Amino acid sequence: MSDIIHIVPFLLKANRAGYANDAPQITKFADGAREIIYEEGQYRSNDYWWGGNPFAGQESIAFGGKVLWAMQYRGWMEAGFESMSSETFTFLRHALKECSDEAPLRGPKEFREDSWLYANSWGANLDNFHGEEKIWKGEQHVYTCKFLGGVVDV
Repeated sequence: MSDIIHIVPFLLKANRAGYANDAPQITKFADGAREIIYEEGQYRSNDYWWGGNPFAGQESIAFGGKVLWAMQYRGWMEAGFESMSSETFTFLRHALKECSDEAPLRGPKEFREDSWLYANSWGANLDNFHGEEKIWKGEQHVYTCKFLGGVVDV
């Protein structure tokens, strides 16, 4: 594993300040794309995505103007549960705030709130990973997001 682990404290801050934030600062573009940028010192996080259901996007972390790490993702509401997207994405934001040093990608391994359950599984390490997060409301599987990524040209 490379020394990319040094980005974890910044990645956690960027996640909480970004989409997980209850009122993220989102820039909207004419083509429908959206972007959240978070900067601290020489670090910069960029989350750029398209769509709502389904959606696809990419996060990247740069240091000193050079991208070191990136993650691509694609997610959707499961068929028949599209009308629950607003409450599902509110719950998703709660789960994403719970990421940690041990599990810095998306949210924690598991997070529960009332009748909601978030589950996240990912393999390998920050250098080269893939994973999937799912959300259930009671017994109903309502949401899925797949992601992959790792080190970029270091």
